[in-house]
Amino acid sequence: MKDVITSNYKEKKIRVYAATAITKVIRRLPLKVFAIEFHRIIRNISEVLKSRDFEIRNNARKVLIEISSLTGPYFLFMIIKELSYMLKRGYQKHILNYTIYLLLKNMIIKDD
Repeated sequence: MKDVITSNYKEKKIRVYAATAITKVIRRLPLKVFAIEFHRIIRNISEVLKSRDFEIRNNARKVLIEISSLTGPYFLFMIIKELSYMLKRGYQKHILNYTIYLLLKNMIIKDD
């Protein structure tokens, strides 16, 4: 049973890292198609953020920061909206707050 759980975490880690590459590719698509696919990517990362494992959440946050820097502040609202929709209960609210804090902090640092 423990092997299944660890392999599931490894799968999630790989999927999260692939999200950056996929975002780079879909940026070239028309805006309507990009919005649909971008929404799907952010939803998958939000699912990973629900994990109780700190390392997995931290990697997902790093990928979200990278994606937000690729797409710029125009799509930050879409990221925050999806995160708020997915992370609603208990400890997830704290994860949501800290993730939004890091996203905003990254936007400010990038701006200077």
